[in-house]
Amino acid sequence: MDHGEIIGPSSVPLPGSDLFVLSAAIVIGFVAVIALSVLLIRRILRHRRGQPPHRRVGLVLWGATAVLALCIGLVLWPFGFFVPEFPQLPRLFPENAFIYTPATGLPLADGTTETVEAIGDRPLFAATSGTVRSGRTGGLPFNLVDSDTPRYRFDFAYPGASDDTGYPIPDPAYIQSMPFYYGDNHYVGIDLEGRRMWELANIRKWFWSWQAGGGALWDLDSLEYPKGLTTASGLPLIPLAYGFDEVASGSIDHVLGISMPTVRAEDHQWPARHTDGPVRDPAAPMMGTWFRLRSDADLSGLGPQARVIAEALQEYGAVLMDTGGSVAVTGLTDSRWDDDDLRTLTELSSDDLEVVDASGLMVDPQSMEAAR
Repeated sequence: MDHGEIIGPSSVPLPGSDLFVLSAAIVIGFVAVIALSVLLIRRILRHRRGQPPHRRVGLVLWGATAVLALCIGLVLWPFGFFVPEFPQLPRLFPENAFIYTPATGLPLADGTTETVEAIGDRPLFAATSGTVRSGRTGGLPFNLVDSDTPRYRFDFAYPGASDDTGYPIPDPAYIQSMPFYYGDNHYVGIDLEGRRMWELANIRKWFWSWQAGGGALWDLDSLEYPKGLTTASGLPLIPLAYGFDEVASGSIDHVLGISMPTVRAEDHQWPARHTDGPVRDPAAPMMGTWFRLRSDADLSGLGPQARVIAEALQEYGAVLMDTGGSVAVTGLTDSRWDDDDLRTLTELSSDDLEVVDASGLMVDPQSMEAAR
């Protein structure tokens, strides 16, 4: 089945040596222009004083350096970059994954009031954007790959928590926070026909060497967790993110991912399988906590896109899957987002959330399967 194509730029610099060389070219070019200007001014002043000029070696060397830096910058600068459009994906995992389980019938968890209070009254953010801000895109992109996509081996910072396999990387590769990058730099490749999904965190290429913090290979026909993980929770990225097309259709039919700064240290709960929480407060939410937007939350101030996201939070809820600087609901990158509309989600806050008890859904802590 054809699920559409990604409409995006034909060239995107990779984090690593591409940006290092580009940054170095900019700095060296700037220094060369300053040095060249100083030499020219000195040459003009000596001429006005009737003094013989210095040899032109310095002018030639700094001039050549400036020209070379300019050429390198022109080659590597992403002039044609624009925020891509991503097609609607089918449901990636089997139907009995917790991801497709509504939260409306789940009971409130014990201590929900204390957990919400521990978060603090923080606005909800839509973790995506339709524009480039400070040289970076918002949200999560993905790449459609197949058996013909070149595969590369990676040197992992955490090999014990990574799947040692070849990772398909197309050209161009769309990576989180492109084109100038910041943060986790997640890469996701999805083979819809081969039923596989590859994730990488902190991906970078240093000349001929591919490196990443961690990598995971997901079997889309299985609900078992892989060895590798690329998020603090060990949960998959794209299946828990809202996309433009489903929001435009007026309905999101799956659980969302959410991140926040207040995450309990050391402890996690299903469906999460790991944590990097920094907070020692025993009332703070654990990684894997399942939140639901209260049914009495006031949605009147939300734009159409933000309202669909809020309604999904009421019906399916959001699982705490990562630590971040704000309370943010995970979304896909797309140029069609209305940033002003998405910004109205901040009319809601973490105080509008409640915690549900999903323990009755767990079949196996090493599986995403949810009891029905």
